[in-house]
Amino acid sequence: IVGVMTNPVTVIPIEYRRRTYAGALVSTHQSWILRLAGRFDQPIGNDPILPGWSDQIVGGVEKTFTLANQTVILVVQGAFEQTQSSNQGVLASLDPLQRAVLLGVRLPFTDNLLLFVSGLADTLGGSSVARVNLQEKLSGHWSIDGTVEWIRGSSNTLLGQWNDKGRAIAATSFQF
Repeated sequence: IVGVMTNPVTVIPIEYRRRTYAGALVSTHQSWILRLAGRFDQPIGNDPILPGWSDQIVGGVEKTFTLANQTVILVVQGAFEQTQSSNQGVLASLDPLQRAVLLGVRLPFTDNLLLFVSGLADTLGGSSVARVNLQEKLSGHWSIDGTVEWIRGSSNTLLGQWNDKGRAIAATSFQF
């Protein structure tokens, strides 16, 4: 006997427009780069199932310096976001960028060997992501990459949906 199952859940896409205002400022001072960006956006319409308004501001500092004859780039950023509250299950989980600190370091050992280390710390929800990537260019078109990532957080945060998960990635790329 073959049975036919019907799904009791119907997904109906909703198309809506959003009004967004955004701006950015970048300023360089010798080996320093200062960045500031902000945005405000809101749905056009008053349907209660539409996502509400949100605004965000991100500021960052980038510093290039030399360490043991190697050029090192250090980036530190902070993000602050406010949103209209929502009660939509996992979608209502705390956004890791609501209150976050982002760090990154780019260290080229040679012209063909680069190390990237980055991380995001969610200061509101207590979750985080850390990533280490090593990339070697084999020729003008080929490169190999090795990446390791760690994700942690409590189950009420968006990153916590992958709590204590990590992964390792090995890749070969051809660029033309």
